[in-house]
Amino acid sequence: MTFGSVEAPMASSEALIVFKAIAGRPKDLEDAIGLLGLYRDIDRARLREHVKQLAELADDPGLVSGLETAIATSARAPLPRREARPRRTSGTKRKPRSGRVSVSKSKKSR
Repeated sequence: MTFGSVEAPMASSEALIVFKAIAGRPKDLEDAIGLLGLYRDIDRARLREHVKQLAELADDPGLVSGLETAIATSARAPLPRREARPRRTSGTKRKPRSGRVSVSKSKKSR
């Protein structure tokens, strides 16, 4: 991902789900469930394979249970909803952002 002129590596959604599932803490599992809800079309078989490989390398088959719990829970969860932003009423002006100068156009008739 690029921010201005800086290239910053980012983990994919798939990698984040794998990391969160194998960490297994309650907050990590909540995060994995949320990510699975946001990315409903993610390849769950591929996730299972990644976690299975990591569990074998760690000699800890219990790592798989975190992912299975997250997948099962996310399948029952409703689709995430975006919060609606309150609309400005007509006549209200937007506050200028910090560091910016607000320039208003004058309405002069000629």
